[in-house]
Amino acid sequence: MELEEKTDQMIDGALKILMKYDLKVSKTKRHKNLADKIDMGDAVDKIIEIRQFMLTNRSEYNQDKFKIYCNYVDLLANLCDDMNNMKYYAMARE
Repeated sequence: MELEEKTDQMIDGALKILMKYDLKVSKTKRHKNLADKIDMGDAVDKIIEIRQFMLTNRSEYNQDKFKIYCNYVDLLANLCDDMNNMKYYAMARE
């Protein structure tokens, strides 16, 4: 499997964990879903795995592509952090 394909699959895997957040339900149910359905530990572990994979194979990436992937992973990490904060907010409101 090509390096970029593997990286794309790993990023997609992290997104699938985070996409259990349902925007179609009411705001209070959304917070409850966030607290109940998403294991942030899994998402964070996936992001760490992606970063380790990328750093291990850094010399094999096209440098511009590596920077783009780094931005993607940073955005995912920030999203995890924001969702984790929302999760604690949701648990505090129950």
